[in-house]
Amino acid sequence: MHAFPDLATYESFHAWRAEPAHWLPTALDIARGHGLAHADPFVVPAGTNLVVALGSTLVLKIFPPVLRDQFVSERATLA
Repeated sequence: MHAFPDLATYESFHAWRAEPAHWLPTALDIARGHGLAHADPFVVPAGTNLVVALGSTLVLKIFPPVLRDQFVSERATLA
């Protein structure tokens, strides 16, 4: 399993997100770890967070720790 780097600032997250070689192995590890299909992954370029389409039916959204409040809010809204 690939470990997340220290993404304590939005700038560090943005730099990590900008390079697929940095985040793709981690995103695929997450998908595999949850038994999710992960064919043809591609990044959805718009938005604040890292959004990765895993094929045509699944989306993985990765929030950096600095945006935890956004994660909590979105999770509550989606529930």
